[in-house]
Amino acid sequence: MKNYHIIQASDYAEINISGMIGVGEGLVSAKQFMDDFDKMASIYGLVKIKMNSAGGSVQEGMQMYNAIKKSSARVETYCSGIVASMASVVFSAGAIRTMAVGSRMMIHQASVEGANGNASDLRDLAKAIDGVNEDMKAIYIAASGQPEKVVNSWMERGKNTWFNATECKKLNLCDAIDDNNKVGISIAFEPEAHKMVAAYHTLLTPKNPEMDKKLLTASLGLSETASDAEILAALQNLKNKNMELETTNATLKASAEVAQKARITALIDDAVKAGKITADVKPSFEILAQSNFEACKVAIDAINPAPMQVPSIAAMVAQAHGSAQASTNKDMTFSDWQKKNPDGLMAMHKNDFEKFSTLYKAEFGVVPEKY
Repeated sequence: MKNYHIIQASDYAEINISGMIGVGEGLVSAKQFMDDFDKMASIYGLVKIKMNSAGGSVQEGMQMYNAIKKSSARVETYCSGIVASMASVVFSAGAIRTMAVGSRMMIHQASVEGANGNASDLRDLAKAIDGVNEDMKAIYIAASGQPEKVVNSWMERGKNTWFNATECKKLNLCDAIDDNNKVGISIAFEPEAHKMVAAYHTLLTPKNPEMDKKLLTASLGLSETASDAEILAALQNLKNKNMELETTNATLKASAEVAQKARITALIDDAVKAGKITADVKPSFEILAQSNFEACKVAIDAINPAPMQVPSIAAMVAQAHGSAQASTNKDMTFSDWQKKNPDGLMAMHKNDFEKFSTLYKAEFGVVPEKY
């Protein structure tokens, strides 16, 4: 699977998750992960889990979290790009949690897309979601040591709370920051410059003149009997070559930076247009893309467009009880149907979706999904 693979080294195993968590095509399921994780944990004393995920299913993610916490193997988690929503919970299970420079964590409440049913059903669903949020909050409190009041502020209703690596370290949401994961711009390699540096270093540390000269001539590719004039000429030649390479590298780097900036702008703007991210989080994704473009692209590709905003349960119940009485079905509003004939409303959704959609849009201002 493109977004999931395993690496087995001599003394540890590494499980890479770079997609959404859930059951279905292209998703990383708890069963797949747990089968592989249990096998690797039984072979190796150390299992590393490298993540770049926008989250996914609460049920699947909780199973993965519990499997990690219960394992007798040492488990280290690593965020290479983004750990958002349920992925942040799985990341929190590591004994050592490391974030790459430029990576991001996002925490929010659990949510359900396309909720439906009568008021009683929705109240039961709300209680279940509240329970999940309490479980997630307990995990964040245990992982960070932060007081409940602070964690509650991260999980306020309708809020997505983003942290960069430095903020995560300060809040104890991670244990370390890895600054060796940066994807730099490839520039020309100058072996001659390395040779010159070695030669200069030899000249600056003269402990044994004869030995130093042998090292110097060897570094320059000269014979041991080379004269001082030949050595100086070789050094000058290397210096000139290095200056040429520096000029070439500066030009290449400037061109690469312009091209990279254009790639980042296109990636982020397209994500906003597609509804995958909102304009207010563009700066966070731009920083991530500057540090690790490919990790950012994988993270954005894994994000589904923002789902339809489902009205709150309280609002639906209030509207159901507060709607004016209608004399005929023709004049009934969506709330009237919910209150007086919920079964008829469900039948309308199935048999006359156009009418259902018209009533729903008039009530809530958005077009419903057909399920």
